[in-house]
Amino acid sequence: KPFSLDPGNPESLELVTGLLDELLPHFSSSIVNVGLDETVDLGEGRSKETVAERGIGPVFLDFLLKIYKEVKRRGHTMQFWGTLSWSTQSLWNCCRATP
Repeated sequence: KPFSLDPGNPESLELVTGLLDELLPHFSSSIVNVGLDETVDLGEGRSKETVAERGIGPVFLDFLLKIYKEVKRRGHTMQFWGTLSWSTQSLWNCCRATP
């Protein structure tokens, strides 16, 4: 059964930003690691239709960039894990095409 956040659901980003607001004030570091490495079920469950339409790379990258903007808006530098369970070539192709 899929367990990941659905990147196409606005409530997923609301959850992440709520956690940022709750947790960041308690740390002195300006660097925050947001994880994003447990992608084994991305494209299944609720994200299945979106990934089928747009591709796994664009869906993941859009969500990553939304989180990045929220982290940056709070004055922090974002890190994330690069161990993806699907082809990283898909992500790099998206990055090249992103303005």
